[in-house]
Amino acid sequence: MQPSAPYSRPFSYVDTACAFAYFNLVPTDLGRLRDEIEAALQDRQNRESFSRHLSQIALKVLVTDFRGTYYHEWHHCLQAIFYPYYYLQSWRELSIALNILADLRHSSQTATLGQISLPPESYETITHTSMVYGIEIEHGMLKLVPRELADLRPSDITLTDLIEDATSIFQFKVENASEGSGTAYRQWIRGRRSVYSNVFTLLSKLMGVDAAYVALPPLVQLSFATTGPVTAFLSLVNYTLRTHTPPEVLGCDLYYKALRSRCAATFTGKDPDPNSPTSSDELTFMDLETYRRLVANTPNHTVYPLALRYLDLVSTDPSVENSLFHPYRPDVQTLLNEYFLPPITVIRLYYELLQARDTLLIVNPWLVSQPWPQIPDITYSDYLREVMKRKDLAYSLFSDINNYLEHNCHHAECPYYPTNVCRRWSAVPKDWAQCPFPAWFATITGRSIDVTSGELRRITDRNGG
Repeated sequence: MQPSAPYSRPFSYVDTACAFAYFNLVPTDLGRLRDEIEAALQDRQNRESFSRHLSQIALKVLVTDFRGTYYHEWHHCLQAIFYPYYYLQSWRELSIALNILADLRHSSQTATLGQISLPPESYETITHTSMVYGIEIEHGMLKLVPRELADLRPSDITLTDLIEDATSIFQFKVENASEGSGTAYRQWIRGRRSVYSNVFTLLSKLMGVDAAYVALPPLVQLSFATTGPVTAFLSLVNYTLRTHTPPEVLGCDLYYKALRSRCAATFTGKDPDPNSPTSSDELTFMDLETYRRLVANTPNHTVYPLALRYLDLVSTDPSVENSLFHPYRPDVQTLLNEYFLPPITVIRLYYELLQARDTLLIVNPWLVSQPWPQIPDITYSDYLREVMKRKDLAYSLFSDINNYLEHNCHHAECPYYPTNVCRRWSAVPKDWAQCPFPAWFATITGRSIDVTSGELRRITDRNGG
């Protein structure tokens, strides 16, 4: 029996603020898995054993039926580690969310659901990845131009476009199990409506399909090693067009090396402040030492230990920096699996006997028992799970982004259900009256929710504090 609507459509995404990967999976062949799932269900009373058994099944489904999807989302997690600017912006998005909750707890002002707003500079930081840059080709070179939203062109790009185009090539190389070619990649794109390709199309017009295929991943990775990825991207593309050796002759690695030297010589602003808004950045190249300083100043980032791991590896083996260009190679597969699994992978497996409370939270095995540096008594397993809950809560308070995702909870009769503040809450009990969310919400925010008016009422102690 296939899952009933609305739980019949698989989808996936990466939480850009935390670099956590989410997968809602509808197996293509439940008959093959039915016996395994039902065997796991026999052990439901033992939650630890049941979760372990179900995790094995879900991971099998993920890496077989949805292998391309898995590598696509995993690459986004890797970008938060390998791309300094992605790391910086994801930290800013997370810290904005955590600051919202802290401000709510300490503020004496009245607050109401749906009426909590961000300061302009925070809003600009959160929406920076979707900001559209007008791009035109003039005399065979790229040019940045002002563009009204009503006059967008196919050549216009966002940071998301750069990120997604690089990820699409990564996914193609994995599925193709080889370096591939621009022509083969273009054919692959045509068979997939959902694949981002406007950056690849733009580059193909300028330098040809094969050159665009080789050039795009190094261009994006180095653009995101600066504090102005789109500006850097245009500069590096135009530099490439003025040189005599085409990218497809150099190959990804040598081309990356040449562009890296160009970045270091061209973009020389000050180090970015991770606790300042995006608008405060000067255009600069974040070399490995700059990146290490950035990571050292953000110990609460969810990928902090993985970023340190990356920097330590690159310091002894510089080829690690290029590894995302060759995901099909066995040595790269080993490296990524051993060192850089997502901090948290969330899997919802749809089957008629499974519920939202059976959603799986799989913490990177290396991080599970590792102490969080801020409070050594707390492990990363505890810290990451708590951060996930707080980030989801904060975004539900100042945006409607979570409303586009399925409600994790099936208790529609619960008075909190229509508020949507608990939409991504995964600890769903059998009886909604026993749900830990209201008490947790009160602890985090110092407020209770009037579910009728939407008012977030301050909780005062006996002394009126």
